[in-house]
Parts: sequence; C-alpha cells; structure tokens
Amino acid sequence: MSPHKSKNPYAAFPEYTAEDMRKLKVHAVEVPGTRTDLETGIFRNVMSQNALATGFENTSIHSVVDLFNIGSSINPKGNCLGHRPITGYDAVTGAPKWGGFVWQSFERVRERMTHFGDGLMKVYEESGVGDVEKDKWALGIYAINRPEWTIAELGGMLHSNATVALYDTLGPDAAQFILHHSEVPIVVATVDKVPTLLSISGTLEKLKVIVVIPAYGPVDRSSLPPIEVLRKWGAEKGIRILEFSEVELMGLENPRKARLPTEDDIWCICYTS
Repeated sequence: MSPHKSKNPYAAFPEYTAEDMRKLKVHAVEVPGTRTDLETGIFRNVMSQNALATGFENTSIHSVVDLFNIGSSINPKGNCLGHRPITGYDAVTGAPKWGGFVWQSFERVRERMTHFGDGLMKVYEESGVGDVEKDKWALGIYAINRPEWTIAELGGMLHSNATVALYDTLGPDAAQFILHHSEVPIVVATVDKVPTLLSISGTLEKLKVIVVIPAYGPVDRSSLPPIEVLRKWGAEKGIRILEFSEVELMGLENPRKARLPTEDDIWCICYTS
C-alpha cells in the first residue's frame, strides 16, 4: 500500500485510499513485548504500528464540542448525520420497510443543536428546578440511535450539561434508579418510551419534563399514544410533555450565549448492568 500525505490538517497519520483499505486483511497488530502471563498484549492500528499516532498535541480539542467544530470546519456542507426513514410495513410479517439514507449536513446539525440546546435551557428555566445561569445538570436520553440522539447530546453540551443514556435492556427498575441517582430533570425520549417514564415519574422528584422524539415514519397509531394523550397524562403526573420540534423553536425564539464545556466538565454518565 502507498499512503499519501493527508490534506486534513488534523490527520494524525498518513491516509490510505479506499482501495488500500479494502486490501487490508489485518487492521490491528500486537505490540511486541506487551503480552504477559496475566494479560494479552497491546494492539495498535496497523497504519501506525511502530509508534503511537501523533498530531493531536497542538490542536484546540478540549471537548466533544471541539471535535464537532473541527469536522464542521473541514466540510461544513458535508454529510454529518443520516437516517433511513420507514416507508411502510410488510403486510405479512409487519417488518418495517426502510428507505434510503436521508442526510443532514454539518451546517444543519449545528443549527439544530444550537436551537435545541438553547431551548433546553429555556425549558429548564421554566421548570423552576434550579438556577439556569449556574446549574449544570444531566440530560436523560431514552431512544434508539438516531439523529435526534446526537443533536440532543450536542445541544446539552453547548451549555456544559452531561448526558445520561437509558436502555431497554436495563428495564424500568434500572431506569428509575438511574434517573433518580443522576437527578435528571429533563429526558429526551422516543414516543414509545414515554409511557414507561410516566409510569415511574411519581418516584422521580427531579424529573419535570419529557421531550418526545417523533416516530421515524408511518406507524400504527393504535400502538403508540398520540401526543395529546401524553400531554394530558403528563399533566396529571406533574410532567410537562414537549415535542422535539417545540424545544428547537423555543431555542430559535430565545437564543442564549453558549456555556461551552472545559476539560473539567463531565461529558456523559454511563450506567451498566
């Protein structure tokens, strides 16, 4: 293979062509002398097997927001987040039918994460939980991988707020423990997760708002409660229900100076089984 010098000023080692990468049979190699009787050896990228990659030391990367900014500066109109919408369902099996990828550019993602992050701060302020100017809090996210997950995470980080992920595999008891332990005031969730959150909300003193991510495509409306029903149920529980787009609009109408994270700020809090 013949590596060439990268045009990307942030590249840590020479780049290989797509054809070079397709020819690779081994992608990582063990560093000689690192294996012991109790531990396996250290494995290193085959493109930088003789030394650790360099080139990161003098960059301005201090947070995940900085990482996004670098990607955006290199190719602002390039594809950043993509998803495949559901176009329908199989008549026999009920399995979803997926369309082609729909992409959002770095520019579009920056716009949306800014509006969503500003909107979150407005929602937090209106919730009366604490001091919006001083508090740093954890944003819960309960959803499958999709663009809104990352947009919500980046929006929270623009104001130095960490994220806490929730998973179906952990079950409602674990979700209740995580939300209580991390004192999450706002959860971003897909519509199918909202009933679970509302059912345990009575034990979550700090939880005040649930932001609902819309379904990917056409759904059986009998299987998911409409937003109006969720709002009414939430009101009975003392929980405000907002749609994702509503929070973006709130941010657009109430712009706020970013409170960018530093190396001392928490990015995410991970709970495992």
